Amino acid sequence: MSILDDSDTALAPISYCEEAAWQEFVTDKFTFFNRLFEFKLTLPPGAGMGLARELITEITSRHEIFRTAFRPSGAGVVRQVLPSYEHQITEADEPDFTVHPDPAQTELTPADLVTIWVCPGPDGQKELLVDLNEMISDAWSSARVHSELLEMLASPGPREQAESTALYADFAREQRERTLPQELTGYWLSLLEDVAEPAYIRADGPDPSGDPAGERIIVFTDDATANLHALCSKYRLSSFMGAVALMNLVLAARSGERDITLGTIASVRAGRWADVQGNFSNLLLLRTIMPPDPSFEEILRLSRETVLGALAHKDVPQLRLTELLGKEPPLPPVRVHYLPRKAHHYDVLDSKPSGAVWNEYATFATWPIELGFGEDKNRRVSIWASYDPRLYTHATVARLLADCGDVLRLAGSEPQLTCDNVRERLCLEP
Repeated sequence: MSILDDSDTALAPISYCEEAAWQEFVTDKFTFFNRLFEFKLTLPPGAGMGLARELITEITSRHEIFRTAFRPSGAGVVRQVLPSYEHQITEADEPDFTVHPDPAQTELTPADLVTIWVCPGPDGQKELLVDLNEMISDAWSSARVHSELLEMLASPGPREQAESTALYADFAREQRERTLPQELTGYWLSLLEDVAEPAYIRADGPDPSGDPAGERIIVFTDDATANLHALCSKYRLSSFMGAVALMNLVLAARSGERDITLGTIASVRAGRWADVQGNFSNLLLLRTIMPPDPSFEEILRLSRETVLGALAHKDVPQLRLTELLGKEPPLPPVRVHYLPRKAHHYDVLDSKPSGAVWNEYATFATWPIELGFGEDKNRRVSIWASYDPRLYTHATVARLLADCGDVLRLAGSEPQLTCDNVRERLCLEP
């Protein structure tokens, strides 16, 4: 695909993650328009559309990604940065997130990528809701915009904003022009050249309910949370490594498989891009090959090596990885994340008791099974699943989450237990 077109100074190259998003826009508009980062903030008493317009105008002026359009150019696509743009702000009793894409649409305007609402909030106040499409944002960027808007609310009136010399288009150009070192390409070729389609969880959908998506959350019991924190401390693991190890054990014990590949999203944002809005994410494949009957201790150490290896070689975009391998590697059905308290806004976790289990209303799943581990204000750990019931029944995902808690309570206290021990003692099934 031809990406660069410098014949117009208003045009700039797109990054590999934007190219992947564009390909999805071309082939599956429904999925594309449902990939969103959402946040909201409560406006001061008496404030409404006027203040909302002021905030959005300033944030749009600050960050070119809010003034960015994409259009076809030959066989490829180019970014067009507009000098200014006035976003529509919709006032409604509640936001309408229903997506009805036009199959004939061929271009993306800023309005397609940023959606803004003003809706009734608590105590008669108004709330400003912002949706950012994943093509132009990632978790860090979304959180930064949210923080900037909160700072504007806290300090009303004229504000001075230092002009950033770094632009997302600079990152995209640099990423395109970079020659990947042999160390990076060699690592992924060695790891993935023989990787097979994951077989650690069986698709048993569609669910009889006909639901288009599912979300289920469990707050781990206090002993399970304590075990996870203790294991991470003893075996020198980050919380994310601990979550990966737990999933490797659960999936291996349930299925009998010893070659487990999980997915995760990693940021390739270097320090110089810290204040730049845009999508700096990359899909990483975490492949862990285990011995015939590993103990949890062994899985903890192997998972640590897996995560460290992947993060040390994360700067190979997924599209370039496909080029290197000469084929698209099979994508794992399970993707894992870990969010410390400061990295999310799920305040509902703070109000739920330990051991609580509940379902959330869901309209769309971005991955077959997405597992997010998150901490509340007291560092209690929850596991949240977003999944596609067309592939996996509600019962299958409910059992998977329950198994995570049971395994963590059992093997977290006795890490010398092996996969077979855990499977027998908990009567685990695929």
